[in-house]
Amino acid sequence: MQTLDAIKTRRSIGNVTNETVPEDMVEAVIQAGCWAPNHHQTNPFRFVVFEGEGRAILQKAWLEGARRESVNMTESDLDFKLSRLETKALRAPTIVMVWAACGRGAAKNPPVWEDLAAVSACLQNMSLAAHDLGLGSIWRTGNIVSYPEIQALCQTQNDAFDADKGDEVMGFLYLGFPNHDAKMPERDAVNAEVLTTWVR
Repeated sequence: MQTLDAIKTRRSIGNVTNETVPEDMVEAVIQAGCWAPNHHQTNPFRFVVFEGEGRAILQKAWLEGARRESVNMTESDLDFKLSRLETKALRAPTIVMVWAACGRGAAKNPPVWEDLAAVSACLQNMSLAAHDLGLGSIWRTGNIVSYPEIQALCQTQNDAFDADKGDEVMGFLYLGFPNHDAKMPERDAVNAEVLTTWVR
């Protein structure tokens, strides 16, 4: 697929089947994310992949955070809220949590916002790679990214979430094979001309 075609035809697809996404495809999507530009090559991208029963760990942290955040709710309102959240971590066979590990450069570090921007670019690369591989994907955020219960899951072999350094959970990329019975999302073309100023 040509790059411009991929950019134009990619859509956020949340309606996917339960078919397992092969590990090599998930790895290819993540590797594509790691090609995102980043100042001083600090490589601030970090990933946690939830699949199968592992999604229950994400679900538990999500519900615990929502429950803690809702201490002033009535019991009936809280039950309703939690019932709506119960299946969110099960909406796709693979969920990749992407977080930014800021200020980890060996010699020189860019401002925190540049590391966050790099991880946003990483997520766009991942979305385009998923599209190229025939997968559906959707990038989701929300209050969940600020839950300590979720941030505690942000660990790698050599690193862990550190809010004092400016770390952020940048979102969740839901991956799966598109449900072709569902209507594809539409998107209007944006007229870049009216958004652009040329200085010559």
